[in-house]
This record gives sequence, structure tokens and C-alpha cells, in this order.
Amino acid sequence: ARANALPFVEDESNDDTKYSRNFVRKEVLPLLNRRFNAENALDTLSKRAREDDEFINKFVDETEIERTVGGYKVKTSVFFREPPIASRYALAMLRKLTNDYTHNSVQSVMDCARLESGGKREISSKITAVNEYGYVALYENIPAHNCDFDFGIGDFDFGCFTARVESAEISASDVLDESRGDRAELSRTLFADADKVPATARIRNRFDGDTFRPFGGGEKKLKHFLVNTKIPQRLRGFLPLLCDGKNTLAVFGAEISPQLAVDENTKRILKLTLVKGGFLWKE
Repeated sequence: ARANALPFVEDESNDDTKYSRNFVRKEVLPLLNRRFNAENALDTLSKRAREDDEFINKFVDETEIERTVGGYKVKTSVFFREPPIASRYALAMLRKLTNDYTHNSVQSVMDCARLESGGKREISSKITAVNEYGYVALYENIPAHNCDFDFGIGDFDFGCFTARVESAEISASDVLDESRGDRAELSRTLFADADKVPATARIRNRFDGDTFRPFGGGEKKLKHFLVNTKIPQRLRGFLPLLCDGKNTLAVFGAEISPQLAVDENTKRILKLTLVKGGFLWKE
């Protein structure tokens, strides 16, 4: 600034030793320098620490850190590796979401691997870590939005998911072979008999008291189905449903009710898919 005659302002707090940074710079370092040449020693220590960090990071495979709704997740097993390696995985996850973290933040993420499924650690007012079904997920605290749409063909945005309904060019006999995917991963493609969908059906997120009868089972509370399917709690409020009143006809990405089952008399088939993306989704 001086070399280019640029005006600048001196922060008055820079001279106030009540702040730890100034106390170290103005009082501790000058005292240490009188005998130990502390600045050079700290510089050398910093360089060695950086070299050690670069070496340890070679054992971290960031492809193991998966994108998830609102954040990232990694298998709990990585946190049972050597502590220097485990901590780097926690650091890598934190850095993807925030610049505001401490040693305690790193430790809290690591601790989640030893909690029961559903156990949480609040990293900050905006970020939470949770143990969920063999993974530690780190995610932003995003409240679910109430979404309620008339049923029809098209895309329906639920914030972190998009429900897609389209006509399917597939025969009824081929539907069984195509209805594959992991329910817990919300990757199943569902097929429904278009003429069995009630005129009053809607696409919405869940309400208290919703019920569901999945294929091969009796009617139960929707909550029990989501728990038994191991769909993470933090995702359930965003999940699109096809409902008629309190009766859930389809959980997008997971399962459909036999009430909409395709059979030999089906003339029109609908394809229901769950797309991981929406107005709250961040890449």
C-alpha cells in the first residue's frame, strides 16, 4: 500500500493485547525471540507440519465421500482407521460445507461413528453430523417445505427431491423386471396403473397420521415403513408421496401400494421416479 501510495486504515484492535492474537504477537513472541529465535522455529515447525499433512492426506480417498441431500456422507468404517487418517476424512467433509470449524468439530464428526444409528452431534447452528445406517452424514440444517400438488404428468419440486410422473411405454408383463432398485437408497423406479389412481390423489410430503400398505405387507403407519426401510430421518420430510387423503399410494423412490398395481388388465402405465435435485439442492 505504501509503495503504491494507497490509503489504508489501521484497525485499532490490532494494538489491544486483550485479544489473544495481539498478546502472542506483541508480548509472547518478542520474549521468546530474545533467547530462542521463536519465529524461525515456528516457521520450520509449520513447514514440517504441512509436509506431514500432505503425506497423511495421500491415505484419504475422497471418492469415498458421497454426495447426499444437503451435505455429504461416508461409511462409518473410515473413522475406525488410524486417528490421523480418520481425522482427515472428517476435515474433508467439513471443508465441503463450511470454513468455520474447529478441532472440536472434527472430533464430533469422528465421534458419530461410535453412536447408535440416529445419534447426532450438532457441529454448529447450521450443520449437523448423524450416524445413519452404516454411514456418518454431515449436512446443512434445511427445514422441509410444505409441498402439495394436484396429481398429473410432470415434475414436482420438493426442494431436495423432484418427483417425476410420466407415461411409460412398457408392457404390463415387463413391469416386474423393471421395478428394481434399492428402497433405502430411494433409487427404485415405480410403475402404476394410471386408471387406478383416484381422481382426488395428490403429490405431497408426509403428514402426521399417514398410513401405507406396501407390497407383501399389511397397512401400517407410514413412519414405521420409513424406519423399517432405513430411510434416514433427515430425508423423510422432503420425500414426495402420492396420497389420497391419509392413504399413501406410493413413496417415490421406495415402494408402491398394491392398490395401484399393474396387472393383466392394465391399459395405461405410469412411471414414477425420484430425482435427487430441486431448488434446495446444492452441487
